[in-house]
Amino acid sequence: MIDNLEPIIICGAPGGGTSYFTKFLRRCNFYAGKSIEEGRGDVKHIGWLGARKWHESINISKMVTKPIVESIGIDHNKVVDPHYDTRYYAAVKKLINNVSPSTWQATIDENIDNLKIIFDNEFPVRNVAYGWKDPRNVYLLPFWRMLFPKARILTVERRINPNPTRMGTEGVNFSKDTDNEDFRELFYSHYDDFRFQFEEFDNVHEVNDLLSFLNFETITQAELKAVLKDTKFQYSKIGKI
Repeated sequence: MIDNLEPIIICGAPGGGTSYFTKFLRRCNFYAGKSIEEGRGDVKHIGWLGARKWHESINISKMVTKPIVESIGIDHNKVVDPHYDTRYYAAVKKLINNVSPSTWQATIDENIDNLKIIFDNEFPVRNVAYGWKDPRNVYLLPFWRMLFPKARILTVERRINPNPTRMGTEGVNFSKDTDNEDFRELFYSHYDDFRFQFEEFDNVHEVNDLLSFLNFETITQAELKAVLKDTKFQYSKIGKI
């Protein structure tokens, strides 16, 4: 285990707002990993703070999540593609449930030295809330909890969209016309330490609860509106922003 790190592990579904969620947190001083934070001011860098998508640690994704996900028989890229039917997600959940605690522990024991180096290098900043987002995090929650006993699990959840004609392809699983029971079961049925509803980003009370969870300063309604405008939040009920 690595007990000197207390990361925030951000979970959510593909197309479910994890990128914007992490972008918003980064705007509030969340540290999402050296491999992207070093490019937060560079429009040509994958870590540019103004980017609509990604906001995901390059090193954790490639050097940790990918090999471990694939070691249990799950395709790293296919598993976050939003275009698979409910049977695919049911099969993935079955694969995950078949992994024993001893298998996760053996994976940690075999790789612990390398894991310590990777995470120490990726998270040199620890005086603010830090961690990483990846929809695949839900597949590895037993592994993450064993590796980081002091980690906190933060989930962003998205509701079913009653107006699917406005839903982009990434959010197809959130259409009321989509059979997505297994999809939602896979990505949202886990235990977490805090859960935020994506559609509540324009609710200053809900946002301040989130910021307090991360030990960040709370903000006013006017300040929230300014941040939403700056980060190009698309579904605000405040008004056109």
